[in-house]
Amino acid sequence: MHRAVVSIALLLSAFSGSRANAEEPLGTLKVDPVALITGNEVPGQETLALEYQHYRYLFANEENLAKFKKDPSRYEIQLGGACGSMGVLSGRGTPDLFAVHDSKIYIFASEGCRERFLSMPEQLLQPPDKRPEVSEDALAAGETLLSKMLQGVGGQSAVSSIKNFRRTIKKQVESGGQTYAYQQWNMCAVDGSVRRETKWDDDTWVSVASKNTGFFQSASSNDWMAPVQSAALRREMFNHSVLGILLSRERGDFIAVSTGTAEIAGEAAALLTVYFDETTTTLAVDTETGRVLQLSYQGPGPGAVIGELTHTFADFEEIHGLMLPRSAEVTFNGEPFAHSSYSLADLGVNEDYPPTIFDRPEK
Repeated sequence: MHRAVVSIALLLSAFSGSRANAEEPLGTLKVDPVALITGNEVPGQETLALEYQHYRYLFANEENLAKFKKDPSRYEIQLGGACGSMGVLSGRGTPDLFAVHDSKIYIFASEGCRERFLSMPEQLLQPPDKRPEVSEDALAAGETLLSKMLQGVGGQSAVSSIKNFRRTIKKQVESGGQTYAYQQWNMCAVDGSVRRETKWDDDTWVSVASKNTGFFQSASSNDWMAPVQSAALRREMFNHSVLGILLSRERGDFIAVSTGTAEIAGEAAALLTVYFDETTTTLAVDTETGRVLQLSYQGPGPGAVIGELTHTFADFEEIHGLMLPRSAEVTFNGEPFAHSSYSLADLGVNEDYPPTIFDRPEK
């Protein structure tokens, strides 16, 4: 299926089943989850019910209910209830369509999604990023390269003054014989709060993750976002961005190591691998200017398959004392990924906006 068609389908499924009242359960898993992860489909009892992370679970006996309460992450529906075939930020699955992989429960939007997942689970589930191996020499070289990158972007003063940064993408997307006006507005705050507004013609969907909340919103819905989904959105928008990385360099878990050299579009570059917030990104830094020429990480590509996404940057422009790229060619496992490539319609830093844009609206 064409990536744009997949994107539209995911957005529609994400919100068409959303609830106006966030207090209502998203669905009920009618088989005992404790028994299910061992391969046994045992019906639960209505008299032994528990709601956890907006899903309702039924249990066959008191013993299994107690086990769930003691270690819910072991038995709960994974991915915050997103369809296991299409990824953590996709539309929700239904607990009536479930499967167990590696002793974890996943749910799906359709039987086709379930069958696809079971045929290729390792390609659809993103494993935790690997913490880079470190040595004193690699750390010292990494620190030097990080300083070079900091200067190439604009220097200590310019980066430290950042309160927020935004990018807007506008383009025409052809899919299924139709042409859509596509727009994506991404805002990141210095504390890691993120807001994404995606528009296909006149239909708009919003995804927000902050320290206090996470939610999906459309014109007719206001839906809860699970912590794992908030983390995935922050990872995609903030952790894998050049400015997000520089703003996170003082974190206690931040690691930067030198990992080799490369040539990017004829320019000599040194490779810097950074790790923080359980996220690993490799950057190719121009050895002369300190500009980031390329950025790579593991993430979802076409059809939500997990692989290496590489952004090669161009068209650098100074804004608020920062040297930032306005365009990027994106590849997935070395092949062009046109849907994610972009030329920015607009780029902003330290803009005035109401802080409530990261707050979940009232029901």
